[in-house]
Amino acid sequence: MGIVARPQMKTNMKQGNRSPNYLSNINEVPRAN
Repeated sequence: MGIVARPQMKTNMKQGNRSPNYLSNINEVPRAN
């Protein structure tokens, strides 16, 4: 998941972490909020 999470983090940032992948982007969640 770590390797896949990195590219998804950038994708979720653009989507506002609305994707279910936000669980892997816990580090990006506080930034989105």
